[in-house]
Amino acid sequence: MNDPSPTRAAPVLYGRRHESEKLDRLLEHARGGRGGAVLLYGPAGVGKSALLGHLRTRAVGFRVLQAAGAESESRLRFAAVHQLFAPLLSDLGRMPPYLRATVEAAFAAGDGEGEPAWFTMGLALRALAQQSTAGRPLLCLVDDAHWLDRPSAQALDLMARGLSSAGVAVTLALREPADRPEIEELPRLRLGPLTESTAGALFDAHTLVPVDRRVRRRILAEARGIPRAVAGPVPGGHGGRFHARRTSGRGQ
Repeated sequence: MNDPSPTRAAPVLYGRRHESEKLDRLLEHARGGRGGAVLLYGPAGVGKSALLGHLRTRAVGFRVLQAAGAESESRLRFAAVHQLFAPLLSDLGRMPPYLRATVEAAFAAGDGEGEPAWFTMGLALRALAQQSTAGRPLLCLVDDAHWLDRPSAQALDLMARGLSSAGVAVTLALREPADRPEIEELPRLRLGPLTESTAGALFDAHTLVPVDRRVRRRILAEARGIPRAVAGPVPGGHGGRFHARRTSGRGQ
């Protein structure tokens, strides 16, 4: 998906000030031509997708590319590369011929024959990303990266390691770095459970009617600080996607 100018209101994130500030710095560095990458990780339901959504809304003036890993595509070579970089294919004409041929081969091949090596693909993606920043920085977001196909993971890792002098920011989200060893050495940002008080505030914000204190206490205990469990359907509640909801302010 390509969205050059995110305009949606930033979601409120409970208990994620530190993580939000680190990702904001990633964007600021990319705006200044000093790109980089972050591997965002944590258990299912902890709010990785919500934080990626927050990052996207903060990327004002960026060209945004998005992809999500899928188990059904995890054995398809360069499936994630196809999904993430398809919007940039119109820029291929400005690439060096040998790198252009690498990307074209990957997008043209349907049965694996004639597809390039991941190393060459990584170099080609880096060049493609760098040249796409003419006039505006680039943000690449990959959710559920634990389902990336191996060649895509290897190519993205190589691409992300060479962005220090480019206006490109990359954030990949997955459950555990060891789930995708090809990218586990990228700079990490762990997303852990919410504190008890923050989880309580999140629960109250997603509950429209009073809830018995014993019920509330039991739900919070069973949720163990996992935002999706805290903000899920409750009696009289309206639920939410992970721990984000639209308001005019910003949570901490």
